[in-house]
Amino acid sequence: MPEIIIGIIISVALSAISSALFGKTSTPLAGFDIEPRDNQEVSRRASDIRTLVLGEARIAGPLLLFSVSGTDNEFLHMVIPHAHHPCDAVPEWFVNDESQVDETVVADTITTGRFADHVRLVAHLGAFDQAAASNLVSEVGEWTSAHKGGGVTYTEARLKFDQNVFPQGFSNIAAVVRGALLYDPRDSGATISTSSAADPAVFTTDADHGLVVGDYAWVKEHITAVPAVDKMYQVKTVPTTTTLTLIDRDGAVVALTTGGTAGTITKMVWSDNWALCVRHILTDTVGLNADNDEIDDTVLTASANVADEQVQLTVETKTFSADETTDILTVTAVTWKLGDGMTLTTTDTLPAPLATGTTYFLIRITPTRFKLATTLANARAQVAIDLADTGTGTHTLRRNSQLRYTCNGIVETGQSPQDIIDDLMTAGAGVVTWDGDKFKVYAGAATASSGTTDEGDVRDEGFTVDPRMAIAQSFNATRGQFTDRDKFWGLVDAAPFTNATYEAEDGNQRIFADFKFPYTTDGIAVQRLLKIALERNRQGATVPFPAKPQKYKTQVWDVETLTLDHLGYSAKQFRVMRVTEQEDGGYDIVYREE
Repeated sequence: MPEIIIGIIISVALSAISSALFGKTSTPLAGFDIEPRDNQEVSRRASDIRTLVLGEARIAGPLLLFSVSGTDNEFLHMVIPHAHHPCDAVPEWFVNDESQVDETVVADTITTGRFADHVRLVAHLGAFDQAAASNLVSEVGEWTSAHKGGGVTYTEARLKFDQNVFPQGFSNIAAVVRGALLYDPRDSGATISTSSAADPAVFTTDADHGLVVGDYAWVKEHITAVPAVDKMYQVKTVPTTTTLTLIDRDGAVVALTTGGTAGTITKMVWSDNWALCVRHILTDTVGLNADNDEIDDTVLTASANVADEQVQLTVETKTFSADETTDILTVTAVTWKLGDGMTLTTTDTLPAPLATGTTYFLIRITPTRFKLATTLANARAQVAIDLADTGTGTHTLRRNSQLRYTCNGIVETGQSPQDIIDDLMTAGAGVVTWDGDKFKVYAGAATASSGTTDEGDVRDEGFTVDPRMAIAQSFNATRGQFTDRDKFWGLVDAAPFTNATYEAEDGNQRIFADFKFPYTTDGIAVQRLLKIALERNRQGATVPFPAKPQKYKTQVWDVETLTLDHLGYSAKQFRVMRVTEQEDGGYDIVYREE
């Protein structure tokens, strides 16, 4: 067994792309001067870095088109790519940093506020067979039907010049993007019975596959097909409920010279589940491109379930009014998030079919407007409860809980693979391990003991115990920064997390450790993560244990009970931090006290 450590070091080169995805584009106009502060602002500089949006994030991008049209050149046209993969939706834009939610954009044109009838915004969501933007083809001479941008999510914007509307000129357009569609191994999908050697190949399932044209599907363990059919595809046609044809990432219909058998095909869905986002980066071709069979989906499923747990919070209440036409509940501004657990009370009758004593899940539109869903899956899919009336009396929403671990942020493939994974781990207090065969994704959670260790497992009696982390590595308070969804997606300082007992142990000196949380957008969630980081640092003994060959099944991140009489340990729980095979056939195991 090779040395196994927490985290992973992957020697995989991530490919990059450029504006060539759209073909040749126009040169920005002379005098146009936009220099971005970060990835939330447009840039006129070319970039070969791929961006991926996990969960939901605000993002701009490099300008691939900056051109004018109209009799007096009164229209300014722009193309701003956001993500180099298909995305679920663009529910909100920021024009010169002013929010424009999709409800204010009617027929692609802003209809309210100072930009009314002066800004057109069209979201192209990156279909593999995406057609060129018809508006641009007809209005901008240098944009042709060859500028498709297949597999790229981008905003097509047109601004109409008006000195009163844009007194300082144009500065920025950014989008809030509901990003990558994910495969969830908790959904078993449909079993593929056969695929035909044909152009196009027809895939037949043994039961209703539940897919429709345009859906994205994840294919797993479909064997013998030539060429191989694996991972993400888009549904091209659905002749019957048990047959379908597919499109690959290049927009080509899947054709096979040899048909295949077995495997599964599963609809991909948008999710901000932390574990599913990590799996996506590990396996997707725009991520690390690990094989399906290199992921331990049993461990992944357990971590996905942990991430979806509801963490109880101090109850927060707001009275609300309901609109049965839009199904929207309106409150004064709050910081509630998608998937929060909600209950309702009323002085008389709630809007039908809502009921007291039932937990609902929040769908956020703005800080003051929400919808409710019957399940977490429906909330993520934006499937809201259809309200039949407004009810009577005074109604109150109660926010009781929130999801344990979510993932909302931007991956840039200019980062090293190790840095990408390390950043993702911050959102789930987790680790990724590699056991020589599979990646295992663990969420930060208590784990039941999977084994026992005692004196009979000792290979060398001369081992010692480090009872405390070295003072140079120890800290007694934590603080960090995160992207706050409720402060225009700006980078903010989290409230520090302190512990008076630990400070007293350190001579009443406060020693901070600083953290960054690039994939967490909620301050309460950051507080939990800061606490976990502190508690892990202050945990007690570390035991370097020289084990006999019989401990070959021990793996990193297992929890085992140690019974070592000379140390006073009786079934004491420790977590495995490192396993290293030795020349004599034994293993050096590093345990950390839980």
